[in-house]
Amino acid sequence: MLKEIYSQLYSESERSKQAWREIDARVNVLMHQYGGDSADMRRLEDALTAAGEVGMEQGFILGTRFAMVLITEAMI
Repeated sequence: MLKEIYSQLYSESERSKQAWREIDARVNVLMHQYGGDSADMRRLEDALTAAGEVGMEQGFILGTRFAMVLITEAMI
């Protein structure tokens, strides 16, 4: 259920877009440090972007679960 919430609501939010801008900036720094040929650079960019997406989704899921635990404990 949290993956659906992430993909349908959060991933299109302004916060998510800002996070992607920050990830893009970091990916660009990493790519400049790598300095391979253009085909290697494209594969590296694709891999780093995919890893960023996984990290964003998992961060959302773990953060939401943590918030639920905090709310539950506060109610006890």
